[in-house]
Amino acid sequence: MPSNLPCLCRLLRFRTSVTSCGHRLRSPLGHSPWRHEHHYYCRPGGALFNVAASVQDDPTAHACCVYSTRARTQEQLKHAPDFGNFRDSYRDTTTSELFRAYVIFSFCSSDFLVSKIVKILGWTRRVLGRVLYRAVMKPTIYGQFLAGDNDRDILGVAERNLSRGVNAMMAYIASEVHGAGGAGTTLSCRRRVKDVYQTNFDAVRHSIDLAAEVAAKSGTSQRQWAAAKVTFIAEPEVLRHMTDLINTNTSILGAAYRQTSTEPTKRDSLVELLNDILHQAEKTNGFVSPPAIRHLEELDDSLTTNIAFHLTCKKSRELAQFTQGEASASTLSDTEETHLNQVWKRMCVLAEHAESRGVVFAWDAEQIYLQPAIDLLLLDLMRKYSRQHAAIFHTYQCYLKSTHEKVVRDLKLSRKEDFCLAAKLVRGAYLIEERKRAVSLRYEDPTNPTYESTTTMYHRVADEFLRHIQTRPGRVEVVIATHNEATVGHVLRQISNRGLDTSNAISFAQLHGMRDYITMPLGYAGYPVYKLLNYGPVEECVAFLSRRAQENSSAIATANEERKLIGRELRRRFTSLFAARA
Repeated sequence: MPSNLPCLCRLLRFRTSVTSCGHRLRSPLGHSPWRHEHHYYCRPGGALFNVAASVQDDPTAHACCVYSTRARTQEQLKHAPDFGNFRDSYRDTTTSELFRAYVIFSFCSSDFLVSKIVKILGWTRRVLGRVLYRAVMKPTIYGQFLAGDNDRDILGVAERNLSRGVNAMMAYIASEVHGAGGAGTTLSCRRRVKDVYQTNFDAVRHSIDLAAEVAAKSGTSQRQWAAAKVTFIAEPEVLRHMTDLINTNTSILGAAYRQTSTEPTKRDSLVELLNDILHQAEKTNGFVSPPAIRHLEELDDSLTTNIAFHLTCKKSRELAQFTQGEASASTLSDTEETHLNQVWKRMCVLAEHAESRGVVFAWDAEQIYLQPAIDLLLLDLMRKYSRQHAAIFHTYQCYLKSTHEKVVRDLKLSRKEDFCLAAKLVRGAYLIEERKRAVSLRYEDPTNPTYESTTTMYHRVADEFLRHIQTRPGRVEVVIATHNEATVGHVLRQISNRGLDTSNAISFAQLHGMRDYITMPLGYAGYPVYKLLNYGPVEECVAFLSRRAQENSSAIATANEERKLIGRELRRRFTSLFAARA
């Protein structure tokens, strides 16, 4: 090998996007032919080969293949990512960025400091004042985990990731307003809340435009994403009431089914009423109703939830004749109904705008007392916009005991009604809150008891999606959004064992500023991988991060693993620097 080649390779790595340059590959695939202690390089065609075995047969065996990520095909790209190669993972990260990450992850490794982070930041804000606080936060905590507070900075981060083979998932950190808009609130308060939701809606719409700009710069067919929470544009109290009435009305509908089980005439009348409820919801509010019911045996959980939610006051009185005096059904107030219709229209506008810009849109999961209402809205969106391809992504939280059952139900529904089901799988963001609420309200804890049981749930759910991707190509998609290296390895093994194409149906995602040692090897290896680029005003985003740090304490605690890898890379750089000067 020419003596000047290592220097040339280092220079090229600094200046261009380089896929591999003679490093050892540690594969997460147990049966990989690359698991032995050999060195592998890339030929100009993109195929890996063993230098020791090929150098005599191929005079070009010593040459490194250098080419842009944007020009590589999926066939050329696929090889096993090396999560232990910290030198390659951080090769495009500056030393100052590594030092900042090391300090921040050292802070995150302390459970005590993480538990007090909201108070610490609040005290810092009071002492420093607004201007100085922003000046301190932006290059430190904000700079580590947020993409920016203006379009130029955000697009700069996205373009830098593109050069590493990493795509963008844009997510604006919007204002959240709770408890306003209901009975007893003043007119000025309702107007202020309305203005906030309109501002949030405009910002989320702009996030779609940013994702479209990234797609245009990428030069590939790989899709870019935008993501948001429903509560950015919807009053949480209305969603909570929706969830309550779904639960209440479902039991009343069950009573109606039981009362009519032995009377065919009443059964036919009940079926007619239920179809009328669904049809009226579509006609009046623009919701997409499921196919008409022919007999009660066709009713499943999804249909029952739809009917329970869309039950109006008038239809509630008609349903009473089938319940023999049981409590009448609950309904939304006129104000809540108006707000909900506006939320639905905004969700439809966002879906249509994303479709027109070629961007995929994902809605995040939220607390369990809001999620049934959100599930209903998102399944209706999928019925409307995901007929031909996956345009809307749902998020499933695997820390919940019911997640696998829910996924199986939704997959069955998507097959029955012939729409594409696309999902983002996460461990979950509200673990502590859910457990506290279960204790205070004295109901069974809905979360998995341990970190390991959540991992098991995640693997079960991921396997379920992979099985459907294999049997229903083009109709099911999944994003493995996790910081758990073992879970990524599990999914990679399943992809290999099943011989699946990951071009679009299977993707991976991590948060910006975290787990670069997982994201970058996946990108360099050619797997579709995304960084979730949260962005927005400095103070709001730092407050958001502090809350999430407390809610996701188990994920933050594992930052110690990344801190150690960053420390090794910093030592390597300083050692090389001092050796060069010696």
